[in-house]
Amino acid sequence: MKRRINKLEKSKNQNDNLYKALGIRSNASQERIKEKYIEKVKEFTPEDNPEEFQQIREAYEILKDPIKRGKYDILNKYGGKIKRIMQKAHANLQWGELEKAEELAEEAQKLAPNNVEILLLRAHIAIGLGDELTFNNRMDDAERLIPRNDKLQMLLIKAGLLLDEEYKEEALSVLVEAEKLDTEGNKSLKWLFLRTYEALEQYDQVWERVQLHIPTADEQAPEHVSIFIKWTNAMINLEKWQEKAKIKVRVRKFLKSLKNEDDRYAVLHMLRKECTSYTEVARFREAEMFLNFIYCIDKCVEVKDELQENQKLMQLSKEIYRLFDDEDIFPLVFIRAYELYNDLVTPDRDISEVTNQFSVKKKNEFKKMKSEYAAGILRVKKKYPLIYREFKEEWEALFKEYTDDLNRESRRQLR
Repeated sequence: MKRRINKLEKSKNQNDNLYKALGIRSNASQERIKEKYIEKVKEFTPEDNPEEFQQIREAYEILKDPIKRGKYDILNKYGGKIKRIMQKAHANLQWGELEKAEELAEEAQKLAPNNVEILLLRAHIAIGLGDELTFNNRMDDAERLIPRNDKLQMLLIKAGLLLDEEYKEEALSVLVEAEKLDTEGNKSLKWLFLRTYEALEQYDQVWERVQLHIPTADEQAPEHVSIFIKWTNAMINLEKWQEKAKIKVRVRKFLKSLKNEDDRYAVLHMLRKECTSYTEVARFREAEMFLNFIYCIDKCVEVKDELQENQKLMQLSKEIYRLFDDEDIFPLVFIRAYELYNDLVTPDRDISEVTNQFSVKKKNEFKKMKSEYAAGILRVKKKYPLIYREFKEEWEALFKEYTDDLNRESRRQLR
């Protein structure tokens, strides 16, 4: 078993030696970073080497993102000689102890007033504390200390920090300024624009911009999966379902081009993450898109079964929405159907807005209307067969409960 690093070593490596953590040089390509990450996590498993595994993961989370990597590189490029204080300040920032981080960063700046690393750290802390004015002042101070050709990267760092703290409109303004300096089609700038428009829910802008970045068959590489995911999500958010077939064909061609097992594994992980984000909120039609992509890579029985289950839930959800609009359904029957459905697909979701739309007194009055309740169950059986079959035992038990005391004439009228 590999030796475990202590917390101090971990903190130092995380902030000062991310490239070393992955065993790469600082000029490594994004593809090389991913290759080494996959290699390292296989060597240092979370079961046997939890601390090393976490260190590798944290390094990769920064280096895989061009924006975060750029920030890391520029901080190191202008790093000062006061590492001990800065290490503590970074650690406190990471732990959410912003006031303590600010105290340490201020102490560091007294020793090195014109240190860009310290100014950027203090700007990060300021925006984390919600102090936009101080943030802008500190970013301006840092910008004055760097060469002119680093201004674009500085603006990208600024936009990224603003976006991370939910200053979406402000981030967009910075990106517009950065775009004026971009003469080479900076990929990080393009990607940050997409993230910002997504955060602003300006999906028409995402749709328009993302299509400019769809690679040709000759250009495509595994990392382009992020573009294809954003393309698919833009289609979903804009409800451009007429584009579904076109997107499926193009994405499948991309997925089939992946020959390297590690590449397929990495892409599969990203697709699974997107799929789960939709199934967790019962958006099965949307999840189906990503399940089909997953099946294109992994044609195992489990994924095939998952597709079938998702199809069933998708049809079930359609019936629930139809039931919701059914003006003739008995209220308590709909509420019970919705409770059963929710317990099946999103058990942790708060549905009190639906279930508590009637007062306790009104619900008790409804419960006395046994013939109407029983008739509502029969209506579900006839018009919403999937809902009835999925929860058949529950409906049969309720029907028995509400018809046991009915006389023969009342029972006959239910048929």
